[in-house]
Amino acid sequence: MAPSSRGSQPSTGSGTPGCGTGDGRAAEGHGGVGEAFDDELERYTVAITLTNRVGESLRTWELEGAFPVRWTGPNFSASDQSPLVEELEIAHHGFKSTTHKSE
Repeated sequence: MAPSSRGSQPSTGSGTPGCGTGDGRAAEGHGGVGEAFDDELERYTVAITLTNRVGESLRTWELEGAFPVRWTGPNFSASDQSPLVEELEIAHHGFKSTTHKSE
């Protein structure tokens, strides 16, 4: 994700589930997938945390003024053994990054 300049158009970033944690509040209040958004868009401060295999936090990105832009769901196929992948694109008005020290 590239940082955005404050006051300019929002930057966007995308991620893959399992690469971080979140509580899902960004999509809350907008109905389900495919339903229209209200005229007034709610923005959130969203934290994405990268963890290692044992769940220790390595790095956190805190997105300011974030909202969901696009969601792409997995393609299901009975003959395909590859993992299912979802993509969530998030627009935001800047972020700060924190690296966590391991003990």
